[in-house]
Amino acid sequence: MKLFAFFAALLLGSAVHALGSVTSYDDLPFSSVQHIETCGHWNDGAKTGQFRVIRVYLYGQDMLFVDLVTLSDDQTRWVVSRGMSIAEFNDDHAEHTLSKLRCKASGESKIVIEGRAESSEAKRFRFRIEIDAAQRSYVFTKRN
Repeated sequence: MKLFAFFAALLLGSAVHALGSVTSYDDLPFSSVQHIETCGHWNDGAKTGQFRVIRVYLYGQDMLFVDLVTLSDDQTRWVVSRGMSIAEFNDDHAEHTLSKLRCKASGESKIVIEGRAESSEAKRFRFRIEIDAAQRSYVFTKRN
């Protein structure tokens, strides 16, 4: 009986922990990738590279991530310098469907991602995400 209670607590505890949590870049499973778009360049003084916008399907919804990739030291492959999780879409219970994603360079080490989203409550909105690699930040704007 104690063993059953332990496993029940373990399972329920992990389920409660997952509710409403933002999926981090490190938790991104490669098999869930639906679309990758290369868009713009970044430079941090020591390294240069490209941005990659990644749409994944995970937990029954679309999520959005951005890679900053650079060539490896031996110039033979791309490696991730930094990955970003877009929290507004990557909550494991946000239940968004993303469409019409567009990305464009916007100045030095900056990109803009635009698109449409629909939530599980059939609420539709447009969005704009401005990413600044130098500041290691982004600004999310929701539009009706």
